[in-house]
Amino acid sequence: MGGIQKKPIGHIGYDFLAEGTMRGVEDEARRRDNQKNWPYPFRPLEPSEIEVLVHQENTASDWRHIWVADGFDPRLIRNSRFFGLVRIGPLHPVYLEFHDLSLPVGIYNSTVISCDIGEDVAIMNVRYLAHYLIDPDVILLNIDEMHATDHAKFGEGFLREGEPESIRVWLEVMNENGRRKILPFAGMRPFDAWMWARYRGDAILQAQFKVWTQALTIDRFDGYGEVGSNTVIKSCRILKDVRVGSYAYIKGANKLKNLTIHSEASRPSQIGEGVEMVNGIMGFGCRAFYGIKAIRFLMDDHTTLKYGARLINSYLGANSTISCCEVLNSLIFPFHEQHHNNSFLIAALIEGQSNIASGATLGSNHNTRQADGEFIAKRGFWPGLCVNIKHNSVFASYTLLVKGDYPYELNNPFPFALLSNDASRDELTILPAYWWMYNAYALFRNEMKHVDREQRKHLPGNSIRSFLAADTVQEIRDALSFLSGYEPDANGTVVVEHGVLENSKRTVRIVKVDEAKNAYREMLLFYAARVLNSGAAGFDLNLPDAVATMENSKKWINGGGLLFHEQQLDTLVRYIHDGEIQSWNAFHEATDNLANDFDEVNRQTASQVLNELGYQQAESVWIDQYELLVKVRKRIHESRSKDYRNKFRRITFATDAEWQAVYGDLEGEEQYQKILQYIENEIRQLSRLRGLAG
Repeated sequence: MGGIQKKPIGHIGYDFLAEGTMRGVEDEARRRDNQKNWPYPFRPLEPSEIEVLVHQENTASDWRHIWVADGFDPRLIRNSRFFGLVRIGPLHPVYLEFHDLSLPVGIYNSTVISCDIGEDVAIMNVRYLAHYLIDPDVILLNIDEMHATDHAKFGEGFLREGEPESIRVWLEVMNENGRRKILPFAGMRPFDAWMWARYRGDAILQAQFKVWTQALTIDRFDGYGEVGSNTVIKSCRILKDVRVGSYAYIKGANKLKNLTIHSEASRPSQIGEGVEMVNGIMGFGCRAFYGIKAIRFLMDDHTTLKYGARLINSYLGANSTISCCEVLNSLIFPFHEQHHNNSFLIAALIEGQSNIASGATLGSNHNTRQADGEFIAKRGFWPGLCVNIKHNSVFASYTLLVKGDYPYELNNPFPFALLSNDASRDELTILPAYWWMYNAYALFRNEMKHVDREQRKHLPGNSIRSFLAADTVQEIRDALSFLSGYEPDANGTVVVEHGVLENSKRTVRIVKVDEAKNAYREMLLFYAARVLNSGAAGFDLNLPDAVATMENSKKWINGGGLLFHEQQLDTLVRYIHDGEIQSWNAFHEATDNLANDFDEVNRQTASQVLNELGYQQAESVWIDQYELLVKVRKRIHESRSKDYRNKFRRITFATDAEWQAVYGDLEGEEQYQKILQYIENEIRQLSRLRGLAG
């Protein structure tokens, strides 16, 4: 760290982005105009305007370099200092109001160095404001330091000319040793991050991603910070190298450094009290408040950090919330929830729709000679209270871990399963298809919750929110294949040989195998019938022919919350190798186009599933689907009504009136009724269209 240097006072504001040399104000003006197109021309001050400014105790390093637009009112600037070229738009005798804050337009008690200030901006008590371009109708109040440097990156992973590779900002996701690191950039999607982190063995792809990032960002800014219109920044200590979109609200932040904060009128972002954020990118509609700390991060659209959360070296997918806890070196897909101070997540790929309970410490991965352990949890991952797992482990979709320590590495291939560490018998017990058999209500509730909470714009057709989709169906088919290799004993139990599902020599017991296999088949039927009944072409009456014309069975992959089959990704990689895709924009266009094939291939998968289940005629599918819907309706009612029948739920209530006031009746529960209404609509549709009895 260098010491304090002395330079001529006349250089303040004139050597920014000029390598320490003075630059003419005309060159400086052209450089700013290249970054922002103002709707009005600027002119030097009139002598009468200078006289008013001086009378109101303002000073300037050179009044000739204070330029204004027509409509400028010098009476609205008081007790402020100006250095370098400062351009000010029209100022009118009005005030800006935001919530309960009212501030007159103008510049008061502030120091401004080499900035452009748009129309009707209110700046008060900003002790140091340097190298910013500020859009109209912005409020800046009580800020200690707000400036951009000549090496600003705004949270992105590019380098300026001549800078050493050692200062490039990487996100070390999925693994603490940095071997899966990615470069963040504005507009990065979770699929981009996933492909970059997962395809480590492809040197060509890795090199191209880095080249694209450098090319995308190197010319995006000319070094000046920006604040979009209708943004409010107040009562903050330090903002350094921060680019802020429109309609953002930032209050009480301690330190914001090297950031891009996306925001717009329909998706405003907020930063609140005590926040410290360094080297990161916030998506549209994000929130961070109440003492959170985020270092080397990327928050996708509509994500929230609150109540002291720590997010470090991680990508957080859209529509996710992290409170209180600590998340390090992780890549997280959309719809992740983690709300408790004593939970911890490290070195993980979490494929979304997940919920981490209190006391879950999904870290402690130093079980090898260095910090290189990691684990993968496919979507719907739900570790219970005080769960501790060991890296490296892999969990199928919708794995539920019962409270306890899991002392060995796990490879659970059974989706919707309940895993329990039976410490008394020193066994691992697995109940496949648990969710479908015993808590179908929760599955449908979560699906509807994800639909209700979806806030992203322009979602591609292959985005996933349903618990039953092509990826989880593939897992179910694989699980059935696995179970077919074992014969259950008289108790319906299978004991799996050592080293297959757990890296140990103890017993691993799969229970209720026949019931689980039947439940899996029900889920396959439910998925296939729902897909084919909802298609625009209607249900294909000739299923064998439909299967015969389709391609070979495809492996479905969840890439950042989007479903792709393996052949699509192979094609995408080939295009990169062949030079047909040469930028992130082209890559995004190509991945968006892949979504166009999803509906048809998904229908092919559904047809193949029905063929594997032994269906030859569509009528048989409709009949069995109808009966299954009736069964599911009953199962949902039974699983939810237990909470209302349990007498211990009532022991804290003195009277029935108190119970009714707090809980009411099951029939009055909105979410329960919404789920039942969905099932009823499906039943009525089948009854009406297929002529089945009600």
